Amino acid sequence: MFLRMLLIGLGLFAVAPTGRVQEIRANNQPAQLDIRPAGENSIRVTLKPTTFKPDFPITPTLAEREYAAPSISLREISQQIKAKVGRLKIEVLPRSNRSTKKSDSPAASWPTSCPTAG
Repeated sequence: MFLRMLLIGLGLFAVAPTGRVQEIRANNQPAQLDIRPAGENSIRVTLKPTTFKPDFPITPTLAEREYAAPSISLREISQQIKAKVGRLKIEVLPRSNRSTKKSDSPAASWPTSCPTAG
């Protein structure tokens, strides 16, 4: 029991805020990142300037339909964000300080590959 509590405590410490808030930006403008369910095993990710008022742009490539409210909605990030979106576990991470060029590192990132369901 003690070991379990210790691991939980260490996990909470590992995701503690760094104190540095990073603004989400798109095309060098303040932006909002919304992640919402689009189906049982799919998500819709929208990155839009804060001046764009609709929930997302209209596009002929997607059928018109109603979407759920975003499970994750960010205009800034200072720590790792985890949420269940539909049946998927989503994690958004602040950019690391490893990059020396500001333009090389996005404010948020997520894995580009996912393990196959089995």
